[in-house]
Amino acid sequence: MAAVGYKTFNKDLIDENGIEFEVGIKHDTFNNDRYIIGFRFNINLEDSLENFGNLEEDVCIAQVFTDGNLRRPEKIAYTDNDYIITDELEIIKILKREAVIEYGLNLSGERLQKFINNFRLTNEEIKMFCWKYPGNVDFRKYIKECQKKFNKPYVKKLPKRRG
Repeated sequence: MAAVGYKTFNKDLIDENGIEFEVGIKHDTFNNDRYIIGFRFNINLEDSLENFGNLEEDVCIAQVFTDGNLRRPEKIAYTDNDYIITDELEIIKILKREAVIEYGLNLSGERLQKFINNFRLTNEEIKMFCWKYPGNVDFRKYIKECQKKFNKPYVKKLPKRRG
């Protein structure tokens, strides 16, 4: 059965288990002895953030595709992350930061809370979320409290200059 979803990687497209991916290349568990149960991905972007969202480094969020076997594991006690396991996974595209923020701005309720809790925002992005709920003081407190755990707002790292 085919499915499209999201997977978060570090900036080098390495997943939470240390496997390096490439855009447009189908990866399968048959050629990778490091995976026993398969590749994890999420239907909702905000669920994928639990794997890498709290890191102090840049992350890549990819839209992924599979037409492999799909399995939903039983819920794990320490997470409410709703993920799927498959034996084949391909990165369709890497999402630009602006697209991720737009996605987050269109969420509500628990899904919005999960996004804000796990995605390191810039000061401007925090303002964008606060402007969406102008009279909601509790929301403003919540977003600021969630972002405190990152120690500082997200700032895109520029490449080092040579010479």
